[in-house]
Amino acid sequence: MELFWRPKFIGMKLLESAKRKLRSSEFSGKPMTHHFAVCTNNEGFEASLEPRKLYQVVEDEAAASHGMMRIIDESGEDYLYPAQLFTRLELPETLEKQLSDVA
Repeated sequence: MELFWRPKFIGMKLLESAKRKLRSSEFSGKPMTHHFAVCTNNEGFEASLEPRKLYQVVEDEAAASHGMMRIIDESGEDYLYPAQLFTRLELPETLEKQLSDVA
């Protein structure tokens, strides 16, 4: 018996036609902040995720409302994964900046 729903895919990405355009009124003018999470469970995504590995998170309210988290992988592409596979990290701002510059 499965404890949580698990999609039958390795990440997912919205098609270009499905992405909504950013309206100028939605642009806050603030610089993009970088957030990170560590993979704590890769069950069902063994080919894509490594346990104990640090991943950059792209903030996505729509994904979060569905229990998903948008993660940037080694190729630089972002994909959606179940949020329960990760633990968000609170890092000092200087360290987050250094890590995002390396990525």
